[in-house]
Amino acid sequence: MPVAIAASTSRLARAGLLVTRADAVESLAQVDTLVIDKTGTLTGGDARLTDIDARPGWDAGSVLRIAAALEADSLHPTASAVRAAAATLVDPNAATTVCADAREIAGQGIEGHVDGVRWRIGRPDWVAALADADDWRGEGDIALGSASGVVAFLTIADELRADAHATISDLRALGLEVELASGDREVAVRGAARQLGIETARGRLRPEDKLGVVRALQARGRRVLMVGDGINDGPVLAAADVSAAMGRGSGIAHAASDLLLLRDSLAALPTGIRVARRTLVIIGQNLRWAAGYNIAAVPLAALGLMPPWVAALGMSLSSLLVVANARRLARDPGDDR
Repeated sequence: MPVAIAASTSRLARAGLLVTRADAVESLAQVDTLVIDKTGTLTGGDARLTDIDARPGWDAGSVLRIAAALEADSLHPTASAVRAAAATLVDPNAATTVCADAREIAGQGIEGHVDGVRWRIGRPDWVAALADADDWRGEGDIALGSASGVVAFLTIADELRADAHATISDLRALGLEVELASGDREVAVRGAARQLGIETARGRLRPEDKLGVVRALQARGRRVLMVGDGINDGPVLAAADVSAAMGRGSGIAHAASDLLLLRDSLAALPTGIRVARRTLVIIGQNLRWAAGYNIAAVPLAALGLMPPWVAALGMSLSSLLVVANARRLARDPGDDR
């Protein structure tokens, strides 16, 4: 068994899937359901800010000056989109705006002080909760606001990965049910699900909501593979039967996962499942061969019907056969089909 696991682990690494926990291969072979995040996972993480719906009296430059200060150190794709837009639209001659106490809240957004004012950027309901009362509403994926109210809604566009459709199709062909669970707006999540043919899709999920989705599936007897990339995916990645994090994802996602996608691609997932399933088949073959040999040879040697040197030679040959069979997993051509 150790030889087979080592061979399959090597094969998976060459395919772009790093195994970080010893039991991950066996768990991966048994999954029947995929729950996957959207932003940075199904999408490429190359987000763009496409629209700013600002409150009367606010312009795009003022909004982005504060938003970029809050998002300065965040690794989330949305933060990258905000910073890129700010670099283009904010007056380069304006004084530099800094947020020294920015704090990222998993599944919600970022909070901190800019110019002495406490601001939030992130989920619209979380941002709106900072104000005592505010009846202005706009349209967008995330909001920016302070205790005085929401000042802008920002719309972020993020294209699906080029290999997303093929990967989801391959996983379905392997018998997996696929569900999309994301913190993004419902309309964006449903749009991505529709493009990929995913029937079950949920948006505006907090970390505890994603965890609830996986727990409910497990309660029905499903074996869940969770794939994500962000800080807010940490709890659900740790709770899944087996989990994978994107290589460009957060350190928290990496620490909580059993597998790491080394390339900026999802294509290694179907390969990983095929190799993992084949690993269990070969482990079964090796165990049956070893058990059969011992059942046949040990009694003969004990009764003196087989010379000790023949039994020892047979045991060595049996071990070599087991190793040779396990090493088939390390070969590339056709071994994952």
